Amino acid sequence: MDWFSRVGIVESHRRQTEDIERINNDSMHRLYELTHQNILGKIERGDESIILKLKDDIRQNVRMLAELGDGTPIISAIKKRIEDARFLQKTSETNKSQL
Repeated sequence: MDWFSRVGIVESHRRQTEDIERINNDSMHRLYELTHQNILGKIERGDESIILKLKDDIRQNVRMLAELGDGTPIISAIKKRIEDARFLQKTSETNKSQL
């Protein structure tokens, strides 16, 4: 639990952020390709719906990244609570052993 609260949560948080950024970059690249075709007049039937889906996907990814960014203070608060609880537990054990 101690390792996970120190390192595991941070690593997991970083991996999630990187995965979402990678997915978002792929969606942005595909959106660029489709809209570039549209500018050149090469748009095909059905591309409009794909473009809308990609835009929605990008919007959701940006929202998710923002939520993960907001999660950092929450993770810090949880870590602080764990550390405080461990300190109180050690203090209590020390007091009991001195009696």
